[in-house]
Amino acid sequence: MAELVDALVSGTSIERCGGSSPLPGTIITVTLYSTLFTEVYMSQNIEFELTTDYIELCNLLKLVGLADSGGRGKAMVAEGLVKVDGEIETRKTAKIRSGQIIRVEYSQIIVK
Repeated sequence: MAELVDALVSGTSIERCGGSSPLPGTIITVTLYSTLFTEVYMSQNIEFELTTDYIELCNLLKLVGLADSGGRGKAMVAEGLVKVDGEIETRKTAKIRSGQIIRVEYSQIIVK
């Protein structure tokens, strides 16, 4: 019986239980307690000084360090993780201009 409870608590699947089985009609009550974890997410504000007329979105993500490469930046856009001015942006090479705000999860890029 202890093996059954241990398996239920640990979340493992039970294929065969050793030891004695409860009698037919026996009600087994298992109460699981969970601990609530509060995760605090730090938001990050990044200011990006634009020196040209525009920058492509995937390259901006790379330059500010939110993506390892331009390819990862493109993947982030394709996955719907990037918002430009509050709207999900699906164009990987969207032209980002001064005054726009880009949001990726808990980071915000303010383009100046």
